[in-house]
Amino acid sequence: MKTVILTAPQGWGKTRNAEALRKQYGCSSIVDNWRYGSQPTPGALHLTNRHPSHFRNNKPELATLVSRGWDGIAA
Repeated sequence: MKTVILTAPQGWGKTRNAEALRKQYGCSSIVDNWRYGSQPTPGALHLTNRHPSHFRNNKPELATLVSRGWDGIAA
């Protein structure tokens, strides 16, 4: 199972589409409102609205970072 952190702006539909996103990324569970800085749960899809620039120098190990919907939105 993959461990994925999905970052997208508030209102993008992360929670509403969480089950479909979980299946798309091949994760076993969903962690909604994941807090930046906490350890990701192995095999889970983690949903956050933290801007992807916060992950540049501090990306959690063993997790794939996916960002969507940030075009034109400053950190």
